[in-house]
Amino acid sequence: MSTSSRSNYSARVAKIRWRRYGVRCFVVAIVGCMVLDTIPWAVLPSDRPKEWLKQITNRAGIWQGEWSLFTPSPSVDFHWLTADISRPDGSSEDWSSPYWQQCDAGQKFYRFREMNYFNRLSLNQYRIAAQDLADYLRRSQPDEDASVVLFLNGLKMVDPPDGELPPPSEIVWLTYSDVIARSESGSEERQTP
Repeated sequence: MSTSSRSNYSARVAKIRWRRYGVRCFVVAIVGCMVLDTIPWAVLPSDRPKEWLKQITNRAGIWQGEWSLFTPSPSVDFHWLTADISRPDGSSEDWSSPYWQQCDAGQKFYRFREMNYFNRLSLNQYRIAAQDLADYLRRSQPDEDASVVLFLNGLKMVDPPDGELPPPSEIVWLTYSDVIARSESGSEERQTP
């Protein structure tokens, strides 16, 4: 074997090694970012690594926001929407979204987009969408002069006086109902409380 073919062979082997090294470093970096992103905030000694990762992924356009993977979110899971639809002739109709706590896993999986839509309507930043739902419910009525009041209903846990969380069988829940949107015929401006 000549010296030039040996040097070409060594150069190719070195190039392959560096390529493999680069791919391995990339995989380690991606796995490291995934691990850092999924660790709960309270586990890390400071919030700086997650904030740093959030800024990088946000600039790259791949940040997906905060996910509450490690705790339940009663404000999202324990509420439902209802609407009172009133007509000028005095008749009324009630509408309600599904109560997701009573749905089985198959229904939640099949209807997850609908579930997420109704869950988001309870948040203040999506109240304009709640107004759109109230407008839609009013427009879907045969009588054009109907009015709709959309309510957010839910359950709130009563905090125990001693601060410790009681066993599930002893938790006290209170129901609540808040008006989140109104829609009346002839009013074109938004009425979000």
